[in-house]
Amino acid sequence: MRSNLAPFREGGEVKGWVGTVIDISEQKALETRLRTAEARLEIAVAVAEHAIWEWNIDPRKLLFTAAWHALFQIESGDSRTMWLAWKARVHSDDIARVLDLRRIHLSGEGEHYQAEYRFRRGDEWLWVYERGRVVARLDDGRVERIVGISVDMTQQRHVEDELRSAAERLTQSEIIAGM
Repeated sequence: MRSNLAPFREGGEVKGWVGTVIDISEQKALETRLRTAEARLEIAVAVAEHAIWEWNIDPRKLLFTAAWHALFQIESGDSRTMWLAWKARVHSDDIARVLDLRRIHLSGEGEHYQAEYRFRRGDEWLWVYERGRVVARLDDGRVERIVGISVDMTQQRHVEDELRSAAERLTQSEIIAGM
């Protein structure tokens, strides 16, 4: 319950009191459910090792989870600085394609944006899988907000490379053995 009490005055003299009592138990229950859902989402994202990002087009604001900052090793700062830091470290052979895939999705084509690209983190190249979707548009159809995830898939790419290499060696062995 929430209550408010105020004096009722007449001619400067308190003649009585006026108050309200509001049952806020439903609001409190909703707040508890929201906190529980947020905690559950936070745990799920941590377990999945997904970095979440959000791009609010106007006023050009980028929001990133701690996992995103950890994955890309880009410090928090203003949106433009973080964007330029990310863009500068995407492999030069990948950046145009990644930006083009985003642009195509933002123009309204496809249900989502997805890309795989190489990203320089320190002295190593990571393989990153990224997927996002426009979640809000303005009345005139322009994009208002896009939300997505970034996932380090470097280990998966290494395993795939090893499997391809093993398959090539097997094929070469079969050729040599005359099979």
